[in-house]
Amino acid sequence: MDEVEIRQGLHRFCESWNRMIPLLQGNHLVEPLLNRRINLGVGGGKYLLTLTPTEASLSEGEDPFANACFSADAESWDEMLRGESNFLTLAMQKRMRTTTDEALIHLRLSIIIQLLSLMSQAAGSEE
Repeated sequence: MDEVEIRQGLHRFCESWNRMIPLLQGNHLVEPLLNRRINLGVGGGKYLLTLTPTEASLSEGEDPFANACFSADAESWDEMLRGESNFLTLAMQKRMRTTTDEALIHLRLSIIIQLLSLMSQAAGSEE
């Protein structure tokens, strides 16, 4: 998967978040992610993921005051977006960079990315 496909996968995550956020609000995994700005490093590209109580959005660039920064290679992002891996596994394998302060944000976001990916796959197989 190349950077363009990863960006498309991140946009699909935003669309899933936007559809599911009314059902996920109040969840102990989701609440700490609300009103967060997260810098994402995808290969050579840099993106900003903004999560609010009503929507998720992805834009190019970075925010110097972001709540967290995730950086991984294209293969790792591909695995996450397909629900096959998560940030914690990748960090333990030294395939993504993280800090202790960001670990809880990483863990929560990775669970939600994995959950929404698997739910989308299940919905697609029922159609």
